[in-house]
Parts: sequence; structure tokens; C-alpha cells
Amino acid sequence: LRARIALFPYHLPLRRLLIEQLREDGPHATEPAIHELLAIEPGDAWAMRELALVLSELGRFDEALAQCANATAREPHEPSCHSIRGRVLILAARHTEAAEACREAIRLSIDHSYAISTLLECCHDNVARKEALAFILGELERQVVLGDGLLGYVRTAYPLLEPAELLANIRAAHAARPDLWHAWSAL
Repeated sequence: LRARIALFPYHLPLRRLLIEQLREDGPHATEPAIHELLAIEPGDAWAMRELALVLSELGRFDEALAQCANATAREPHEPSCHSIRGRVLILAARHTEAAEACREAIRLSIDHSYAISTLLECCHDNVARKEALAFILGELERQVVLGDGLLGYVRTAYPLLEPAELLANIRAAHAARPDLWHAWSAL
């Protein structure tokens, strides 16, 4: 990848692929590659979100939250901006704020599975988890569902809800959207 990037230094997809590959090597390896991409394209919200994750792994939470704010200013309706902010806030041990960021991501797209799982991570007990599941179920009912949100709900609800309650919720989703293979699979 580095050889190809040397040939095509302004090819952003190659740089993104390199960043994705460098994740395995940890934040110290990834951060310089993200800065290189941002030097070429300073307004790249994806790179800002990636940098926020790296900075939070390094414990640099204020810088990470600034990158989240920059990304959100660029793409305010992108659920990933809010779910990544949630992840950063979890790592900073600010769980209440993290939960609200994840809820905002879910409000924007119920099919954003990462936000669903991250929201459940914010919950400190089963009461809070069940409240989060009720919120997710409400969004499943409110939004047009493409399917991933339903499967995310089932994955997170399975260990928390009574089987009869979960089955009733899945049957309601199936009745509302029998056209989705996700609803059939969940059922």
C-alpha cells in the first residue's frame, strides 16, 4: 500500500485502506497515516472520526472530542459522528454523555448497529439496559427500518428480556415488515 501511495499520493481510498490496515498495529502506527490524509484533505470527516478513535485510545480525550465536533460539523446527519463520539466518551468514563451521543446516532438511523451496541455498553445495570432497549424499540417503530437495526436489537435484547417479551417484539416487527429478510431471520 505504501508503494502505491507513493505512486498516487492524492488517492484517498488507498490512504483509507492503509489506515484500516494499520489499526492492527495500534494507535501509534495509525495516527501519522491519518494526519497525512488530513493534510491532503482537511475536511475528511471519516478521517476525523478515525483520528478521534485513535486519540481516545491514547487517552487524549479533549483532542478526540474536538475531532468528533469537527466531523459532526461537516456531517451533522451522519450517525457515525455521534456513535464515535459515544465511544470516545465511554473511554473517557463519561457514560451519561456517551449514552446520549449513541441515542442521537440511533435517532438518525436505527440501522446503525454500532450505535446500538455502544449504547448498551453505556448502561451500568439491567434497569438502564432495559430502558435503552425500550428506546431502541421505540425507534424501530418510528423509523423506516432497513433491517440491521432489528438484528442489532435482537442481539442486545436476547440476554436481557424475558423470552416471551422478546418474541412478542420480534413478531410485531415481522408483522410490520414481512418484506425484510432480517425480520424473518430474527423471528
